[in-house]
Amino acid sequence: MRNLSYISRRFIINSKTLTFSCIVSICIALILILSMANFSVSINKSYTENLHKEYGDFDMLLTYENYQDISQEIVNDIKTINGVNKTAQGRTSDQLKIKSNNVYALGVEDNDMMKSRYHYNISLNDNVIVINTVLADILQCKAGDSFKISGVNIQVKEIIKNGTLSNTRVAMAIMSLDTLAKLTGESSQANFLMIKAKKGVEINQLSNEILRIDSELKPNIVEKDPFYKKSIESFTIFIIALILSVVIVVSLFLISIFRGFLYKYHHDMAILRAIGGKPKQIVEIFAYVAIFLSVLAGILGYFITYLMNKTIYSKVFSKMDFIDSKVKFYLLYSLGLTVLIIVIILFVLVFSMLKSAKVLPIVAIQQNEIAKIGKIKTKKQKIKRKNLNHFIKFIDRDLYIAIKMISAKMKENITIILTIMMIIVLSFVGSSLSNIIKANNSNYLKNQYLTDIVVSSSSFLSYSETMQIYENMKNGKDLKVSIVLTNGDKMTIGGQPISYLMADLAAMEGQGIIKNKIQDKNRLIISKELAKKLGVKVGDYIDVITPGKYKYDQNGFRLGFLEKPTKHKLGVSSIVSREKLYYRDAYVDIQLNDFLQDMMGMNCIYISGNLEIANNLLQDLKIKYPNIVWSNYNEMVANSNKAINQRYAMFEVVTGALVVVAGLGWFTSIRSIILSRKREYCILRIQGVSTRRLKKIISIQILLYLFAGIIGGVLIGSAFLFLILYREVKILTLLIDWRLTFVIVLYLLFLCLLLIPLVNKISSGKSVIRDFVKV
Repeated sequence: MRNLSYISRRFIINSKTLTFSCIVSICIALILILSMANFSVSINKSYTENLHKEYGDFDMLLTYENYQDISQEIVNDIKTINGVNKTAQGRTSDQLKIKSNNVYALGVEDNDMMKSRYHYNISLNDNVIVINTVLADILQCKAGDSFKISGVNIQVKEIIKNGTLSNTRVAMAIMSLDTLAKLTGESSQANFLMIKAKKGVEINQLSNEILRIDSELKPNIVEKDPFYKKSIESFTIFIIALILSVVIVVSLFLISIFRGFLYKYHHDMAILRAIGGKPKQIVEIFAYVAIFLSVLAGILGYFITYLMNKTIYSKVFSKMDFIDSKVKFYLLYSLGLTVLIIVIILFVLVFSMLKSAKVLPIVAIQQNEIAKIGKIKTKKQKIKRKNLNHFIKFIDRDLYIAIKMISAKMKENITIILTIMMIIVLSFVGSSLSNIIKANNSNYLKNQYLTDIVVSSSSFLSYSETMQIYENMKNGKDLKVSIVLTNGDKMTIGGQPISYLMADLAAMEGQGIIKNKIQDKNRLIISKELAKKLGVKVGDYIDVITPGKYKYDQNGFRLGFLEKPTKHKLGVSSIVSREKLYYRDAYVDIQLNDFLQDMMGMNCIYISGNLEIANNLLQDLKIKYPNIVWSNYNEMVANSNKAINQRYAMFEVVTGALVVVAGLGWFTSIRSIILSRKREYCILRIQGVSTRRLKKIISIQILLYLFAGIIGGVLIGSAFLFLILYREVKILTLLIDWRLTFVIVLYLLFLCLLLIPLVNKISSGKSVIRDFVKV
């Protein structure tokens, strides 16, 4: 055993270049894998934290389809489920008016879960409310102010900021369930229930248990929020793909390096077998080599990654906008992953040397000393000679010889082609997907930004203020402008309450946002979902009842109608997706005054045309109306692409490191192949092949190995890209980015140039004579 380890050490010491290449490659691979794995774990851990920070410290929200009341009996049954830690009940209502203003009201069971959900701090006692800044601006009030609602004296205890849970144009008030019932006359029964699960409980399983109590309940699981979850899942898949690519490429590279070891010490192994050495002992010698190199590289990779995490990564990732998390280094997780990677590498290396260890001494000598060209049996030569002569007529003779020599050892050297193919596939698919993501993102933003500029307000603007801004923008030179107002009470169609917005339909048609099939002002645009429900099509006329207009006393009591609901026959001028209707059921033409309500203000103004003029006008208007905000489609695309580029930067770093490693492996393998065929080249020279032709044959072989990998990588990458696009988005157009692939090809061609001295040396006359004497 001691003698075998001594032989292993001598192999390592006498092969400094191979040893160094192996250690550096494994070390780089581990740094890449550990860095990406820790980054992925950090993101996934922060994912839940960010969700609970944004949406509240609960796991599930229960409602019925139409927000019907949840009976107390069902609530009590849910509380008894073993996996439920605690619950919080709440109720939403659109029946509250404060000083004639429509308000989105929330009655809640006051506890920590509700406070984390709606981000307020005070205790909700009777006759106390919390309002958002939108409502505070409308009421012109501050914390501590009091006023009457439905005859009840109410105090504003806290004003919360507008955030994800309160749209910037929605006036919202939060109060206790009893206070809400007192102010609206509705039931104090909850219509939604928040649940916090016990630690370690599977949320999906808990959801199934709740559905056994009442199958009509609709569970909304926080951690399944589609936006966050899709982002994290896509990024995790991206990281896993990169890690697998690193493992595959480095494994192929290490196999090539160990073949260099095996070739260099083939004679030594043959001698050991000749004096009684067993295949097991040969494997042990190289296993010691593999273990030493892998463990040393593993230790170096582990500690280098740790140091990089504490220094470089903390600064780099702090500048990236696409993730709000601190990247940590998980010591035990990283140690376990390091051991796993080392085991995989050892398995690959030991498996690759098993065949060589079993080779008998005489076979080893034959493999090293007899040229493959001379190994072709005479009988086969005679049979194929006639076909060979016909084939040579169509291609260059030297090219044929080069192909023949490569095909004879193709099985042995397939790792060289696979290494190049993996790198090309990775770069080709990754860089092209980056372009595709940008294109899809641009299309998504086009749906959100129906024109060049979209104007909105950070707080409520009255109808008169909104129309003043609109008229100013309409007077702008080279501008096309349209408007959408905020919603009020719902209109009625076929006995069903329908949400709607007022919009300048003619102006929107002029901008190309919508199409109007009916030019009469008595028209509306409806969503596809509503059209299906009503069974109507474009051109049909439907009966629509306006919401009533009420008068209130100074305490907020409804005294009666100012204007009773009226019936109108409106034509369906267009049917579009709800996304284009701000997720409402309909747009009604702004000319229909009966549908206008006092609290309708600015929702958005669409502007197209001369952006410079538009920006100047908006800057002037902002002096008078400081709450107006606007965004430019091009700026949004640029900001979004910046985030995509930051993600892609990681891909470029990993790919760049893999290209260096793969390039070194490819260079080492090609060099070993050329050296292993010196005897074959010797025979070619003896048979009359000139030095110039021999250089040409060797160069052709090198380029064939290179371009076989490149072409194969491009073809497989294109097919892979095609399948991804067709499966995910049913798009057959490929947006191919050749830049990174082109850089990789240039790098590999540069490595080919470094082989010129070796090719010249082997092709020279002195080398041929020396090698022939050795034979």
